[in-house]
Amino acid sequence: MANPHKDVWKGVLCMVGSIGLGHSSYSDYTAYGKLASGNKLNRAADGAAELAISQKMETEQRTAAVQQRNAADNISQRNITDGRYSQALSTLQDMRANAVAAQNGTLSDSDKATYANANSQLYADMSQQLGSDAMKSMGLGNLNVNDLDSIDKAIESISSSASENGAATNGTEHMMNYNAVMRENLMAAESRLTDTDYGEEVVNLKKQQTLDKYRTMMQKDQMEQQARQNNIQNFMV
Repeated sequence: MANPHKDVWKGVLCMVGSIGLGHSSYSDYTAYGKLASGNKLNRAADGAAELAISQKMETEQRTAAVQQRNAADNISQRNITDGRYSQALSTLQDMRANAVAAQNGTLSDSDKATYANANSQLYADMSQQLGSDAMKSMGLGNLNVNDLDSIDKAIESISSSASENGAATNGTEHMMNYNAVMRENLMAAESRLTDTDYGEEVVNLKKQQTLDKYRTMMQKDQMEQQARQNNIQNFMV
């Protein structure tokens, strides 16, 4: 989860500059690095344990993203298969209706032949649309298009396969959603661990530079005192 303050870091730095802060120590450069990047763990010295945890979280995020993408690809393939099952079942239902109608004892041989030809055409169209490999995988390669029992067995087999495919799709969708939620939670956790607290960092920076200024003044006073002592000693000599 992105830190919403990262987009305003320039404004923060301008504010820091307006209150008279200068780059007077290594700690100042570290603080400015945290403010500029929005990341308080730019190096191991900023927190070795926290940095290691952050890196582990990033690895887990990448893994979850890959698993999420793989699941989405798997679902797409299963949706294609589901579409083939639906098309086959629709055609088989039409063929079954023709086979039942052909069993009417009042029909002439010519009428029965018309139904038989219609089923043969339906089968040819289905084979062309689905392809020979899909037809074989669904057990339709040697279907007797005019035998009611053969058609019923094909409908039952494909319906069972479609149900299994649907269950597998639901399971894959669950896994994809799980990885999406896990990745989001990891991003949020890493953000809480690594994102710079701008208010706190500016306060720390001001404190550090105040101490730097005080140390500089003390060093200057010591140098001036030493110089005065040297002058006195020289005068006495």
